[in-house]
Amino acid sequence: MADINATLNWMRSRVGKVGYSMSYLRQGPNYYDSSSAVFSALKAGGFWPQNGVLGTTETLYAQEGKLLTPISASDLQAGDVFVAGPKGGSSGGAGHTGFYNGNNQIIHCNYYDGTISITQIAGRTGSPVYWYRLAGVKSGPDAPVVSANDFDISTVNNGKLTIESAALIEKYGRIQRSMRFEANNPDELLMIARAHLTELEEERLEFVLETADLSLLDQDFKELKLFNSYWVDNHLMGTLANLRVVERSFSISNSNVKQLSVGKRFNTQTDYLIDQMRRNT
Repeated sequence: MADINATLNWMRSRVGKVGYSMSYLRQGPNYYDSSSAVFSALKAGGFWPQNGVLGTTETLYAQEGKLLTPISASDLQAGDVFVAGPKGGSSGGAGHTGFYNGNNQIIHCNYYDGTISITQIAGRTGSPVYWYRLAGVKSGPDAPVVSANDFDISTVNNGKLTIESAALIEKYGRIQRSMRFEANNPDELLMIARAHLTELEEERLEFVLETADLSLLDQDFKELKLFNSYWVDNHLMGTLANLRVVERSFSISNSNVKQLSVGKRFNTQTDYLIDQMRRNT
């Protein structure tokens, strides 16, 4: 029997833990794009055959009236699916998809964050956007219950409102302000908080990868595009992060020596849009 909670839990358990890729790596388990993540989550919940393809947004549009029933954006409940992009022309970077996570948020694998993340709806779905309810999921009073309660840090910090971790203080300093995240339960809060700490860590990272290190990215040097982001896993450097390529260089004296400078993130929304246009040309 299909279980929408199992579908959502598949997504939530991977927030900040997988990379984003539209290449062959999208099949998982370490990388996904928006649609392959959705189909993988649907498999986990029993809505999609275990041997079914990890389709695209066009595959989802083809399920309208079958697996997916159109609904209004005013009638959303946790587990509803959004599909964005022109029907018949949403393949590749022209489309996007994910799930409604409750509390006016979506959970989706996306290029901007380079992973599966929980974000606000506005500006993150793509357009035009269509909302759907999965076949077999109850609506109304019997729908899955999603609490809108807030959980502050004390919920996952033994009742304390401050972090006294020397390791965190050494990394980030003692920040004289509080930060509050909306979450549906303590486990989700913990995932969101960890993703936020990962973002802070990435902002501090910047280093050069030598030729021997490039295998960490599981791609050829020539395929690593300037300004694109790639998932870097290096236990020696203590790094598991989605890092941006900011410089490519070759040795004049030795053509076999190649280097990538990685680590800087987009500073503004304009930078991100410029990078998107660059990728689409």
